[in-house]
Amino acid sequence: MHSDPCPSSAADCVDSAKSGSFVPYDSIPRKPARGFPDFLVNDAPDSYRSPRALGQLYRAIGEETVSSAALAGSADSPLDDVDPYRRLISALTSTTFPYLADSRLPSPSRPLVAFFRAHLPSFSSELLKLLPSPPTSAASDEEALFISVSLGATTAKLSTDEKLRLGRRREQAGALFGLVRRLVREGEDGAVGAAGAGAAGGARAAVGRAWAAWHAAVEEGEDRARAAADARRGRRAGDAEGAAAGARGLRTWAWLALGVLVEELRVAELESVKVVVVE
Repeated sequence: MHSDPCPSSAADCVDSAKSGSFVPYDSIPRKPARGFPDFLVNDAPDSYRSPRALGQLYRAIGEETVSSAALAGSADSPLDDVDPYRRLISALTSTTFPYLADSRLPSPSRPLVAFFRAHLPSFSSELLKLLPSPPTSAASDEEALFISVSLGATTAKLSTDEKLRLGRRREQAGALFGLVRRLVREGEDGAVGAAGAGAAGGARAAVGRAWAAWHAAVEEGEDRARAAADARRGRRAGDAEGAAAGARGLRTWAWLALGVLVEELRVAELESVKVVVVE
C-alpha cells in the first residue's frame, strides 16, 4: 500500500479501491478548456475554428447550402434543381486539404464517373422496391427512408404492422446502402482499376472514388432532368414518367457518396500525421 496521497502510477489509480490511496480531484489531469469545434457549436462563445477535415468542410459548405441541396428537386425528379449540388461541388473543390497530394480534391476521373453511373439504374431499381406503394411523394419517401436508416428513427406515429414493415424496409435499405458504400470505398473486383483508376486501397484513393461517385449522381440527375423536360415539352407523358422514375435514388446515392468522402478525408488526415519518437 502506498502512503503517498498522490499515487505515482496508473496502476495506483486503478487499484485505489484496494490500496486506499486516491488521487486528489485537483490533481487529475484535464484537457485544457477550449470549448467545442465550430462544426458542432459555431454560435457558442468558446467554440474554436477547427483546422481538421470536418471543420474545413463545415466552413466550405455552410448550413444554407446543405439545406438547399437537401431540399433540391421535386416529386417528378429528385435532381431537377441541380444548382445546390453544383454549389456543393464548387465549395468542396475550393476547400484546402493539406494532407492531399495537391491540397485540393482532384478532378473526378471520367472512367470512374462512368463506372459509377453504370451502377445507378440497378441501384434506383432496388431502392424503388423499398419505397411505399402507392408512393406518397417520390422525393419525400426516399428522403424518409434514408433518414430512417441513417438515424434509426422516424417522426411518424405508426401502428404495429406499419412499424414491422418499416423495420423490414429499413433493414433491406441498410444492406443496400452498405453495398453502395463498400463499392464507393473499395471498388469492385478490380473493375475500378480496369477503368483507369488504379488498384483500390488507401484513403486517398477512396477519396477519389467517392468524389467520382458524387459527380456520377449529379451528372446523371442533370441528364435525367433534361430528358424529362424535353419529354414534357413534347407532351410525351410516358417518357417524362420514365425519366423521373429513373432518377429515383440519385439523391440517396449522392449523400452516401458524400458520407464516404467525408469519412475518407478524415482517414487521409490521420494517415498524414507524422509520428515523432523522442529518445
